[in-house]
Amino acid sequence: MKKLLYALGACMLLGLFFSCVDPVNQVDNPNYDPIKEEVHTQFVLNIAAADPDAKTKQSAAAVQQPIDTNGAKKIVFRGLNNASLFCFTLANDGKKMTDATIAATATTEGEAKDYIDLSKALLEESLDPNNPPITTGSTKDKSRRILDINLKTGVNTLLFYGQAVTDTTVMDGMNDFGLIEATMDTKNMNNIGSWAKPRLPQYLADGQTANPVATTFDQIEQVIESVYNTCFKLGVNGTEEWTETQIPAPAQFGDYDMSGVLLTWKDYGDAMATTDKYSPIPALVNAAKSTSWPTNVRMAPFEELLGNSYNAFMTVRTGELRSGGGLSVARQMNDLYIVMSEASVSAATNEREEIAKFVINVIVEYLEKFFTDTTDGLRWKGVNDVRALIANYVGNKVPSSAINTNLGGTGVNQRIATLNNFPTVFDLPLGSATMTKYTGTTTAEKENGFFYYDSHAIDISGMVPPGTPAAQSTMSVHDYTYPPALLYFGNSPIRVSTNNAVRNSDYLDGAVNWETGTWDATKWEGIGHVTSATRAVAMVNNIQYGVGQLKTTVKYSDNARTNGLQDNNQANHGGSASDPNNVFIPGTDGSLSLTGVLIGGQPSRVGWDYLPAEGATFTKMIYDKRMNSASGSITTDGSTYALLVPNNGDESEPNFTLVYDNYRRPASSTATPVQAAEVYVALEFQNNLSKDFWGNANIVRKGGTFYLLGKLTLALAKAPFDWTKISSIMPPYNAAGETLTGDAYVRIFMEDFVTSAQFVIDETSLQRAYVTVPDLRSSKLSFGLSVDLSWSSGLVFENVVL
Repeated sequence: MKKLLYALGACMLLGLFFSCVDPVNQVDNPNYDPIKEEVHTQFVLNIAAADPDAKTKQSAAAVQQPIDTNGAKKIVFRGLNNASLFCFTLANDGKKMTDATIAATATTEGEAKDYIDLSKALLEESLDPNNPPITTGSTKDKSRRILDINLKTGVNTLLFYGQAVTDTTVMDGMNDFGLIEATMDTKNMNNIGSWAKPRLPQYLADGQTANPVATTFDQIEQVIESVYNTCFKLGVNGTEEWTETQIPAPAQFGDYDMSGVLLTWKDYGDAMATTDKYSPIPALVNAAKSTSWPTNVRMAPFEELLGNSYNAFMTVRTGELRSGGGLSVARQMNDLYIVMSEASVSAATNEREEIAKFVINVIVEYLEKFFTDTTDGLRWKGVNDVRALIANYVGNKVPSSAINTNLGGTGVNQRIATLNNFPTVFDLPLGSATMTKYTGTTTAEKENGFFYYDSHAIDISGMVPPGTPAAQSTMSVHDYTYPPALLYFGNSPIRVSTNNAVRNSDYLDGAVNWETGTWDATKWEGIGHVTSATRAVAMVNNIQYGVGQLKTTVKYSDNARTNGLQDNNQANHGGSASDPNNVFIPGTDGSLSLTGVLIGGQPSRVGWDYLPAEGATFTKMIYDKRMNSASGSITTDGSTYALLVPNNGDESEPNFTLVYDNYRRPASSTATPVQAAEVYVALEFQNNLSKDFWGNANIVRKGGTFYLLGKLTLALAKAPFDWTKISSIMPPYNAAGETLTGDAYVRIFMEDFVTSAQFVIDETSLQRAYVTVPDLRSSKLSFGLSVDLSWSSGLVFENVVL
């Protein structure tokens, strides 16, 4: 009788959704709890293992790369952590979760009946996809995992989320393994989502209070900007920034009465830019003193030196992006210091040169206030020392309190901000600190004709997909992110068994067998729902990766190897045939190495199915600075590897970057999605050539960093996307839970797939090199890379010329 009541209770709980099991034949699981309406059962999930030969899954140590072990490929499974299981009772057995189901709030189908925190569901190397299927008595797992959990009766669909185990004991784990932030909501699936962790979060966790690390970033920008700009306003008898009481100027230079005359460095630049190149001093003295001095006096050599150097610094070439990195600014100032310090010890030949030499000495003294002369050139003094000097020599334009340069961490992981390691100490690419020249109306923050950081309003209109609102065509320095972590996603109806004799060997092995193999009908009832008699539950569909991947390789073209790499020297110096381009033969004249990959147009948030969430913007830019450690790689600092570009024409070792799917949700369920057909990729290189070279509009120092830009487009794909390779749970879905396929649903990055891009450095690629991240000014883009696209069970691009 008790058994019958339990069975009737189960039928009543299931209501109209399910037909009841015959109560006479049903045998309750002894672990069934009628009060909680749940049963203790075995739950089995199956990880679709990577195919080492086809390379259909992630490849690289951090993303379970097939690695060679004594000639045999072996996948190192990193384990599975932060696992969550959402349990649903849908109207019919055999269904997957869809947007339509989640929207059906009237029947509460979109609300999870139960949520189970599986915590660390799988240990590292607990799966062994390289061995034969499990046999009776074997201790090895293959692609499945058996867990003991309690499931509510009536449950017939499961959503599974997980994240690969991250080794937090290693230095710079966020760069090694990627990192996400996420929200979970058991009551509303639309609130479930994740996003790649920003490298420089603007706010603390509460979303309201300013992040002190971000504040330090802004303060350092103010410090460098103030020192940089004030340098170009220096002169005799002072300016608004540098008063004569601090560095007094003689009131009389020979016959020139200079008292009350404001002579700035800019005056020499303006004079040098005129056709006649007349000295600015007589006109300024006449204007101030009503003294009749001859005005048509040609500029003296020291005056021309000041004029030329000023205009060289203040002239912005077409397409130029000026680097605002601490060392980049120090190098610019070092060039100036060398020229000015040599002139300062030279003899003046007339009164005007005496005045010009005084200005030169002021510039030298100014630079010595803020920089230290080292064997490697000028380097910034301590950040707080410089800030204190600003109050006296620049004007108190930065916060009066000391800048908090301790960015956190302990021991080898501790980060201390200096002006020399800005912005890389914030884990940002060197080229992310970009200066631009202000041409608008003078404001309290910017002065017309001088430089300022534009880190919070970076134009990326050329990077975002077509149809993106204008408001989403800019990004901030806070939009640079780590790659997302290696994520897992499961969306499946369940297979049930009431047979107490189900053993380990009764679960099929391998991704294909799991979904298409024959399950023993004497042990398994088939697709169904949990009842009080359920002894075992298996997800019908495999678990897949919730992220995609970009595989990057780089090579020299045959022309580049034969004819050499030409820089842009001639174009940057007026196109004179007497000043030809420099030519570098790869190998003979050094080489280049890949130090980073930047991927634009990434979504600001993905939803419950790991596709970009409704309302997501596409302004995020992944920066992957952890190049794969492989043969032919070199270490450039404590956490970054550089992949060498082979001089023999072979492609480099591959680098693998985890990415989110860039599917664009349509406006309605019946509309065709806006196809994400373009993605900009910037490759970060180190100049290991024999000397400096001229890039797009700037000089790239030997040992310095530069960027080449490529664009991945679907039109370049080598072959159509092979829809037969998708998993059974590949989103997006139609209302019936079937994967939507066809040309309109192909995108550059797709969940569970590798997008391969072979980038090619051509003969003229160096001419399109940027010293700052290049895809930040779409109107000035010059593509230095060419690429063919295709998928390794995903898109593959080959011969992407840089």
